[in-house]
Amino acid sequence: MVERSGAETLARLKQLEKELRISPEALFEHPEIASAVFEAVSDAIVIADEKGVIRLVNHEAEIMFGYARDELIGHNVTVVIPKEYREAHARKQKEYFKCPDTRRIEGLYGQRRTGEKFSVIIALHPLRSVAGNLVMATLREVRRVPTPNGTQ
Repeated sequence: MVERSGAETLARLKQLEKELRISPEALFEHPEIASAVFEAVSDAIVIADEKGVIRLVNHEAEIMFGYARDELIGHNVTVVIPKEYREAHARKQKEYFKCPDTRRIEGLYGQRRTGEKFSVIIALHPLRSVAGNLVMATLREVRRVPTPNGTQ
């Protein structure tokens, strides 16, 4: 057994602490961890480019919208937006990429493969990549919970 001084032991403990700590940046050094986190999130995640083309979705997005992953990736996000909101979405999408920032938007609607509309809360977060500017949208369905008197 190798004897260490107090200073060496402390230095080694600090090194181990750094190695064990996972920062958001470290996730990209370990793709298997990043992938597991991406899939484990209980919200739907859709990553799209400036043109609105879906580049990546997680399993929850498949469940929320009723499409398989390969039916979403490569298609425009309008496939999951009700028709009456698509034009407004296209305008807001262009505006967003002029000054991308993190924001939360309530009062929006998604559309399932079946045509059913549903209320969502969306959080947008800009991403930069070698492929260009992207936006990550996390979506949570808003479900109305009945009150004790039966109203919603």
